[in-house]
Amino acid sequence: MAHSPKKDQLLGESTPWFVLGFLPDSRVNAMLHQRDRVIDNHQGEDLSFWQSKEIDQCLGDFIPDLDQQRTGFPHPRSQGIQHLFNFHPSLKDLLTPPVFSLKAIRLQDACLLGFLVQHTLCDAYGRFILPGQREICKDETYAPARLAKLQLNVTQVGWRSFLSAGIRQFWGPSRSVERTLLIPNEKLNILQEECIKAGVKVTTQDLMMACIYQASTAGPSCKQLGKESHGFPPFSFVMTIRRQIAGDSELHNPFVVVAVPAPKITPSSEISTIISLATHIRSTVVNARSLECLNPLVNQYRDARGKPLILSSPVPVTWVSSWTHLPWYDLELQTGKQATARPEYMQGFLRSSGVLNNLGQRVENLLFTWKDPRKGIWIYGNVEEELGRLQRRRAGHDMQVVFLSFVFCFIVSGMLPE
Repeated sequence: MAHSPKKDQLLGESTPWFVLGFLPDSRVNAMLHQRDRVIDNHQGEDLSFWQSKEIDQCLGDFIPDLDQQRTGFPHPRSQGIQHLFNFHPSLKDLLTPPVFSLKAIRLQDACLLGFLVQHTLCDAYGRFILPGQREICKDETYAPARLAKLQLNVTQVGWRSFLSAGIRQFWGPSRSVERTLLIPNEKLNILQEECIKAGVKVTTQDLMMACIYQASTAGPSCKQLGKESHGFPPFSFVMTIRRQIAGDSELHNPFVVVAVPAPKITPSSEISTIISLATHIRSTVVNARSLECLNPLVNQYRDARGKPLILSSPVPVTWVSSWTHLPWYDLELQTGKQATARPEYMQGFLRSSGVLNNLGQRVENLLFTWKDPRKGIWIYGNVEEELGRLQRRRAGHDMQVVFLSFVFCFIVSGMLPE
């Protein structure tokens, strides 16, 4: 329901998110809002969103030495499980993919569940409605007006720029590798303690992004950077602005991509660099949420009128999308009349539209993060090959590496917003 707009909200946005000019069909919309739903083919319902199959193999056939890999490196012959969710869609499904689909795979010793959501219609936040409080902006290290100008300068609007970037990626050599890393709670606690000693107030998500940002400086693309970058490659994160929108969107998809200004810091020790980057990221987040910064971005999105927006950069841009606020591991699945089960593991990934995905095109340099309260923060994505090797070597000393997923796999994917 819409609520009374407050002073720090974007007034006038009482309709659903402006890049979403339509709603999903009523059947899918009703299904998304229905908590207790029994899937039964005999009820004559439209179950086009549901697909399932059985594979007479064990999970270890796809992820060899599973027990060892929970705390070690992936086996070089590991197939992973993502290819299992390929159900050979029809041409109609490729051209007009469903808003929401649920895929289930039954193995001899595991059950895999994949939830796929079109990102233009609903992001991961649409799975949960969580209470929250507004953040008071205090740190003005990087002025909101300057930050807004940076966002406008690095964003190109139009199909020409979009197609040009797509052609470069399609024909260019792919040097990316798939990685799944875990930053253990113990390491995050150490960083938090160092921040307290330094009198720095940052969040766990800030530290997590700072770790990624610091690791990206060792990538091969850094050699192409100019002096104005101060040795740091382009870095962006996806930020929700739902609390800044007047009115509630049924589709829960109000977000913007924020480019982080190149920090002017002198790298010293690894921990001090991470703390400095976390402080810089916190300042960017705070200022990006201000009206002075958001209004120009909202106007740019509105003026695009359906044209795609893309970040322009001579080198790959690392994007981070954080789902750490979503309680994935608290989900409870009913497996029988009185039996329930909880996910052992989840993994999110973003893939291209059906046509591009079938052509083998992957979304590169986009990292997803989510939190397992028992272990730490997971990071998954496709990164440059050299950077992937470096992260793997570092992980051998102070991180754990796990290859893909096991037991229950929750997969949210879709298309980027227009």
